[in-house]
Amino acid sequence: MNRLALSLVVLLNVTLFGAYRVVPVAPTPESESVVLTFVFPKEGENYTSSIVKSQMRLRGYPLSVMSNFERAMQLRSNGQGQTVHVIIDNNQYFTLDKGSLYNFDQQRAFYDNVLNFKIPYNLSQGEHLIRAFPARSYGESIKDPESFAIRLFYVKDPQRKNLLKFDPSAPLLTYNEPQGSFDVSETQPILLDFYITNCRLSENGYRVRLKIDGKQQAIITRWVPYYMYGFTKGSHTVTLELIDKKGKKVPGEFNKIKRIIYVQ
Repeated sequence: MNRLALSLVVLLNVTLFGAYRVVPVAPTPESESVVLTFVFPKEGENYTSSIVKSQMRLRGYPLSVMSNFERAMQLRSNGQGQTVHVIIDNNQYFTLDKGSLYNFDQQRAFYDNVLNFKIPYNLSQGEHLIRAFPARSYGESIKDPESFAIRLFYVKDPQRKNLLKFDPSAPLLTYNEPQGSFDVSETQPILLDFYITNCRLSENGYRVRLKIDGKQQAIITRWVPYYMYGFTKGSHTVTLELIDKKGKKVPGEFNKIKRIIYVQ
């Protein structure tokens, strides 16, 4: 680990399991003026087509620019710059990096963007959950409550029969990173990042269980970004699960997520 990475590490919280290390790091500084909201779908809206159009408004967060923080030199960047990550149900996120600029503030520092987009695949009939949040160019999510947008909607289901039984007030885990391919060595970090709503993580309460390749396991008790080390070349499975103080999965359709990543 280089000196720059070491300066960000909370050494007493390093988790060692098997060949892997999971290291909590300080969140990237955030502005309290970042606000992301859905215009549509409206809550409970029923779409008559499997092709779904959506619109969001984003305030106080520039898109398509590279994040100017030291962490950008340590982690994989996406090449698009800062984006909004959008997740449908428990699918992999897709990114939005352009909007229609329509308002600056007096200092011309913060501005509003209108993001119009189509969900890039057809959706099945029934109930669906859309979640979104701004992310740095290296993938880390903005974790202010005003920057997390969520809506429940339906596709071709006017009778509301195909239900997920989703409770918007219940504890919810949203997976962010890692996703995709990484060109790193075993000594370079891969970002682990997620979003927690309607609960707090602690040693004696809600926690997140991390598994790599279905075997190695770590228990996460702090909602911060993490650096993961030790990935060999090839494909790896990363699983996150929200658990209670007894170690049982918290009820909910989306509180266990699995992703396959590739290390080149």
